[in-house]
Amino acid sequence: MIVPRINLAADSYAENLKTLSLLPNQVLVAPTPNDPRLQDILKHQNKDAYWVQPLAFDAEDPLAQIHTLLDAGADKVVLPFAAFAAGVESYSHIPQERLAVELDPANFDKVNHLQDTVSVFLLNVDGSSESLEAVKKTAQAMPKDLLPRGGVKRVIAALSGQGPTSTPETSTISELGRLGIDTLLPGEALSSDQQKGKLNLGEAFMATVVSDRPDKLFPTVVVDEQGISLGLVYSSLESVVESFRTRKGVYFSRSRGLWHKGASSGATQDLIKVHVDCDSDALQFTVHQHGAGKINPQSFSFPTFSPHPMFPLLTFILIGSITRFLPQQHSRVLWFCHWTCTPQPDFAEP
Repeated sequence: MIVPRINLAADSYAENLKTLSLLPNQVLVAPTPNDPRLQDILKHQNKDAYWVQPLAFDAEDPLAQIHTLLDAGADKVVLPFAAFAAGVESYSHIPQERLAVELDPANFDKVNHLQDTVSVFLLNVDGSSESLEAVKKTAQAMPKDLLPRGGVKRVIAALSGQGPTSTPETSTISELGRLGIDTLLPGEALSSDQQKGKLNLGEAFMATVVSDRPDKLFPTVVVDEQGISLGLVYSSLESVVESFRTRKGVYFSRSRGLWHKGASSGATQDLIKVHVDCDSDALQFTVHQHGAGKINPQSFSFPTFSPHPMFPLLTFILIGSITRFLPQQHSRVLWFCHWTCTPQPDFAEP
């Protein structure tokens, strides 16, 4: 998985923020917690999970500023290792899932001191191959504990933007992914188009996604903004790259090949977020549905029934597990209207 780091002090921050908003997480680097650009982003966020990394805190009361950021909607606050120098007790009241730490190679051996305090370890790579190897060694030695409120701890190789590892090949991202290590990249190193000297966003995202199907396709659950499952489709590497480029729902069809959803019917989909499941072999697209493809609540078999909040996630995991055993019906889509499944026009095989 890739995580972009966006410097809000850069002139291109707004453009980078829009381009990279399809990814599950972004690290926002701000001069201070009170930076007006940061406050505006948090105020107007939609389904974003921002990790906020202020470069300086109030020396007298940094905890108050951390609380303010979390209350404002930051998913996590990234702190330097020096913030924990006086001990971790002062952070014990903050859920572990809401804190991350950034460490330089000289402090990689201190990760065990923070195992019960933070959920994400950003291990800086100074541009040398040696420091990248040190990240791999540190990650392999770390215990693979679950977080108290669900989820797993994440180790991320934070590339500096300098040296031979500044903009890695997708093969390097894949190699790190196989070791359970995510890759943090400067936002300027990624592009939704094919630009010289930059990584293609879709290709970089898919570098750690694997398929055990003979056709190398990826089951993809499509949900709307409320998390209601709209359908099951299949994606190819090419279709995901095109989805990131156009910010539209683009899939793979056995009969159509690259399938731009709604190109003929007008029932297009605006892409909002792309997630990958915990096994890295299935995708979830969150979209805004236009036209006839949208589920009509009046068509539900049980209009007064509300699904359990975990229903979309459980559907996502279940489908990712069973589709590998299904026949090769790439364009057959199942619609989940609560508990009723009805094939829909345009999503079904023509």
